Amino acid sequence: PSGSLGVCVFTHPVRYDACTATQLPALDWQVRPDRARPLFEWAVANDLFVLLNPGSPLSKDFPPFELNDVLHGRWI
Repeated sequence: PSGSLGVCVFTHPVRYDACTATQLPALDWQVRPDRARPLFEWAVANDLFVLLNPGSPLSKDFPPFELNDVLHGRWI
């Protein structure tokens, strides 16, 4: 989401390769190679959004409260 800090994650290397810097919400967003659980825990601890597959029709943004629910078995 524009105006928020966050990190982008991809479900497959092809999705990463298809993404360009112009598809990131802001220049200060990160792309990290971490596994999902540690990444989600880090994002929640730092109050960051996670954007899944930016630039894809299957893109989804997860605010920290949704990530926290996922980590505790409460699915969206």
